[in-house]
Amino acid sequence: MVRQDKITYLITFFQNEGDGIPEGESLKLWIENASFTVDIIRQIEDGGFFPGNVINNRVLARLGVITTSGILETQTLMSEFIPFTKHNLLFVSIQKMGLQICTAFNPACVECKLSDICDFYNEKNRWAV
Repeated sequence: MVRQDKITYLITFFQNEGDGIPEGESLKLWIENASFTVDIIRQIEDGGFFPGNVINNRVLARLGVITTSGILETQTLMSEFIPFTKHNLLFVSIQKMGLQICTAFNPACVECKLSDICDFYNEKNRWAV
């Protein structure tokens, strides 16, 4: 399942936040500096679909955008619901967020600007104890 309302919110948030790729730096250069695999670099450059990885799955699941943990399933589902021109924006922004704030073992939820919609932070769905 994919929450289309949260995808729309994220697109608007990241467009307004302007925290994607640093100004003056190309997507390709940013991707190479971020140490992605060759396959992910090729997928992002093609722009045909949303490339999935462990970091994006973790952040999207915590936010409540997806309910799957499978990377291939996430790629398929997200690609269907994200407007074609927004794949790169979402991938880069979510990737940065997963590396800097929404880390695997010690997420900085208090610093996150998306805590109001985050299922993990608000203890909703499978995160409820």
